[in-house]
Amino acid sequence: MTARQQKNHLRAIALSIFVATLAWTALAMTAAPAFAADLQAGQARGASELQSQATSKSITTNRTFTWVKVGKQLYQWSNYQKAAKNGTLKPRETSTSYFEFKGGCQKLISVSTPKSSKSTIIAAKPITKYDYMKYNLKKVGSATITYVIKYVNDAGTTVTNKFVEKHRITHYSNPLSMLKVGSTDYAAKLKSAPQYVTKKAISGKVVARAAKGWKLMKIRRVNSAIQSGEYVPQKQVKNGTSVNIKKSAKSVLEVICYNTKLKYYESVILSPSFKYSVIYG
Repeated sequence: MTARQQKNHLRAIALSIFVATLAWTALAMTAAPAFAADLQAGQARGASELQSQATSKSITTNRTFTWVKVGKQLYQWSNYQKAAKNGTLKPRETSTSYFEFKGGCQKLISVSTPKSSKSTIIAAKPITKYDYMKYNLKKVGSATITYVIKYVNDAGTTVTNKFVEKHRITHYSNPLSMLKVGSTDYAAKLKSAPQYVTKKAISGKVVARAAKGWKLMKIRRVNSAIQSGEYVPQKQVKNGTSVNIKKSAKSVLEVICYNTKLKYYESVILSPSFKYSVIYG
């Protein structure tokens, strides 16, 4: 190759590099706005996702309920109706449980239709006006109720809460082998129902003993004047000490026991009169 040819060859290489450089520059200038837009969109999506994570969450609440069957009726130990005239309790065939709003509730958005694993044992229906679930208890057995509530809590977070509730319906069993007040032992009166109306003052030393499979938890005197809707603090009664609940008193004597096998609480009540024979524990 002559010197002239070498010079022309170098010029051609330089020109091709220059053209390539111009092309890459033009491409970069064209792509930059699109890249910037993609970057901004990605940042926006990330911010939106972070914001979404900050303002919404999903939780699961597991709850266990034990309902007790008394004759043809059903009740929960802390939820009573008025006593029947024969001195025993006439409980509810249905009962309720309020939703658990984590962090409070500014607004209830929705409640799904509850699903029962065994609708022949228990069914449920939401009462959204008052934020509770109503259960229809049908017979002894076990079943699972599932439903989802969605609400906005006090912090402004949208919460989706799945409830998984295990319900067990069992027969009533007297938790006491002895409930003696003065010289009278009322344990036998509580054999078929958790409440007995003495029709006289409840006065004397209280001695309570749990039956086999039960643990004595608490003895207390509770105000029972629910007509006023007021709650009066309970007075604890130490086992072996005396009480004096007059027939006209607006109080009852309550004994609470725990079933160590089935793991639920049972409450039995002595009432001096029919008028004040209901409590909400």
